[in-house]
Amino acid sequence: MPLYYDNTFFEISLAVRTFDPPMDWSDYDTVNVWIYGDQNNTGGDFFIQVNDIRAYQNVDLSEAAWKEVKFDLNSLDADKEMVTSLGIGVYGNYINGIIYIGDIELDLTISTE
Repeated sequence: MPLYYDNTFFEISLAVRTFDPPMDWSDYDTVNVWIYGDQNNTGGDFFIQVNDIRAYQNVDLSEAAWKEVKFDLNSLDADKEMVTSLGIGVYGNYINGIIYIGDIELDLTISTE
């Protein structure tokens, strides 16, 4: 999925998927997002948003290669039992470009019991 962003007037570009009914992600530790950048991108901070809580990762969005970006769900202050939305976006002023979103995966918790 291409995600075009042009933050000339606003500092956030965001694509959101709403879950109705809400999903239970309490058994999962991470959200993994595969992205592909473009050499003409002018920067920005890549993030996901679970419900209304954002998590950022330092990713070079101008790198034209597939890379897996992992987000720790346990570090978010979001209710993992009532996930109503997942957003993917780019934050920053006066930036623009395109990133391609590949797979979005949830990683299971591995029990040691």
